[in-house]
Amino acid sequence: MERFYHPILAAAVRFRYITLAVFASSFLIVVGYLFSGRVNFTFNPAIENDYIQGEIEMPTGTPVARTRDVAFLVEAAVKRALAKAGNEEIVRGISISVASRSSNRATVACKLVPQSQRTVTGAGFVELWRAEIPEIPDVESLFFDYLAGPGGEAAIDIQLAHPEVDTLRRAAEALGDMVARYPGVTDIRTGTPGYYHHGQRRGLNHRDDRQH
Repeated sequence: MERFYHPILAAAVRFRYITLAVFASSFLIVVGYLFSGRVNFTFNPAIENDYIQGEIEMPTGTPVARTRDVAFLVEAAVKRALAKAGNEEIVRGISISVASRSSNRATVACKLVPQSQRTVTGAGFVELWRAEIPEIPDVESLFFDYLAGPGGEAAIDIQLAHPEVDTLRRAAEALGDMVARYPGVTDIRTGTPGYYHHGQRRGLNHRDDRQH
């Protein structure tokens, strides 16, 4: 300690301005290298879950009966997707939950057999399922979750702020239409759940199914 660290510390204190300049320049070099694009990032692979959920959200105040009808439409689409996949045995069960948190929310869930027992992936099954769902004009959002862990949440979250609620709603819908043009972007959510601070902020969430 006395023979090694003490002389270095004494020199650093004695030439404190040089020491500060060395550390500041080193920090700038590190930051510049990070932003230069030379550092390669490797993302953890997305892990699919055998439990797939279709999360339905209707406009606030929607009667439970209407939410239930939409849930039945989504459930019927599951059965058509299974027929298109050519193997109805890959699903162990289908369950529906309506108005468990509020009258405008419902969930249709499918429990698939393990991946080793089926040829279609979770993402592939979701694509078949999504394609069989007819257009439902009054649906606020329909989000499919087939990833294990936190990866099942929306990949990108965009929030808009404006004092006028109608203007905010139109802006969110226009932004949703623009985002939908990007390949691989699905399950865009532009609903009222993003309102905060007395309706002055509205969120727009969407799911990006592209693999990194």
